[in-house]
Amino acid sequence: DAIGRLAGGIAHDFNNILGGIVGNISLLRYKIRSGSIGDDEIEGHLHTVEMISQKAVSLSKQLLSLSKSRESATNPVNLGDIIGNVVRICRKTLDSSIEITARSLPENAITTGDPGQIEQAILNVCINAAHSMTIMRSESEPQGGKLILGLYGPVFSEHDSSQFSCSSEKPYWAVTVTDEGVGMDAAEITRIYDPFFTTKEGQGTGLGMTMVYSIINRHAGFVLIDSE
Repeated sequence: DAIGRLAGGIAHDFNNILGGIVGNISLLRYKIRSGSIGDDEIEGHLHTVEMISQKAVSLSKQLLSLSKSRESATNPVNLGDIIGNVVRICRKTLDSSIEITARSLPENAITTGDPGQIEQAILNVCINAAHSMTIMRSESEPQGGKLILGLYGPVFSEHDSSQFSCSSEKPYWAVTVTDEGVGMDAAEITRIYDPFFTTKEGQGTGLGMTMVYSIINRHAGFVLIDSE
């Protein structure tokens, strides 16, 4: 069922992308043949095609991140440094109504993995948190709130390891992301990792948390969600 939803979502998204590219090329060819177009307008159409093509590149990268066969760099990783990078990115790019803080970052929170993928996973969660405090609220509600990142450990998992591709006997680092957003109900939480499932009313791709699950699972970790 998940594969069917993934295939349908990919076909839909890529059809929209290709429609924009083909449409602009057809219009450009028609205007060139009729001699009714200047250099600035040609440049405008080419820029539009380039921007739409970048969406296809972004979507293909997201899909590659979901593939377990993709080779990952496995090096010593300092999670404190990664969270520091995520905080800097968030402060530059997220809505100014969001107050971003990092708490309890040990200096030597070392694990093994792909730093780029781990950063992408944490950043995806932060983006969802930010959206829950801004675009997912009505215009009459106050925008913004607190986004808090934390890092604790080493800790031991008390959860049943049969739910995850990991062992509960090993120590873990616990990365926490907390927000004051709209939250989710129990039914939404059960679908949060489904490909192309989104609560953002068409504003999200529905692949963000699917990527988070895939990346963290590949690093022998797991994700726990507490929301209301």
